[in-house]
Amino acid sequence: MRSPLPPHVRVIAFDAVGTLLVPAEPVAEVYRRAAAGQGVEIDIGLVDARFRAAVRKFGSQTYEQLENSDVESKDGAAGEKSRWRQIVAEVLESCPDPQAAFEELWTYFAVPSHWHVFADVAPVWSELRRRGLRIVIASNFDERLRAIQAALPELVECDQLFISSELGSIKPQPEFYQRVMRQLSVMADEIFMIGDHYQNDVAAPRAQGWTALRIDRQAARDNETIASLFDLL
Repeated sequence: MRSPLPPHVRVIAFDAVGTLLVPAEPVAEVYRRAAAGQGVEIDIGLVDARFRAAVRKFGSQTYEQLENSDVESKDGAAGEKSRWRQIVAEVLESCPDPQAAFEELWTYFAVPSHWHVFADVAPVWSELRRRGLRIVIASNFDERLRAIQAALPELVECDQLFISSELGSIKPQPEFYQRVMRQLSVMADEIFMIGDHYQNDVAAPRAQGWTALRIDRQAARDNETIASLFDLL
C-alpha cells in the first residue's frame, strides 16, 4: 500500500486514547470494580452501556458549556475533572458515594501501567523520526497524559504534547487545531492527523486545512481509514 503522507507534511499529529494507547483493562470492568468496592453489584454490560452513553453526553461539551452547567468552571483542568465527575456519577448512579468512586477512578487511570500501547506505535514512530518528521500528540485527555506519556517507553519519541485542557479548547472546536498550528509554527497543509474518532480527528482538522485519516484496527482500509499505523509508511 502506498504511503498516504504527502511530501510536504512536516508534522504527524496523533490522537492518544484509542489511537496510541488503550486501558490495559476494559473500562467497564474497572468501573464495575469501583462500584463493588461500595457494595453495589452492577452487570458489566450495563456499566459498558452507561459509560458509552455518558461519554457521548458529556464528552464533547466545551469548557464554556461546562461553566454554564452545574459544574465548576470553564478552566481546562477543573473542567476536565468536572466532566469526568459527571460521567462517573452517571455510570455509577447507584453508588452511595459517587465522589469517592470518582477519586478512585481518576487516580487509577493516572497510573502508566494501567495503559497499553499498541504494538505498531514504537516502530512506526522510529521510522517517521528517521524520515525527519516531527511527532506530536493532540488529545482531549487531561494533564494525567503527561505523566503517562513520560513513563511509557514506546511514546518517548513524542516531540510535543497538546492537551485540550491546557490549550483551553477541546476537539472538535476549531480553536484547538488553530492553537496547535500556532504553537508549532507550521502551515495547515504541513500537518497530518491520525486518530480513531472521525469528527475529532478527521472531519474537524480537515476543515482547518489539515490532512487527516481515521485509524480503525478492526476495519478494512479505504480512502478514509487505515487499519494499522504501518499503513503510514
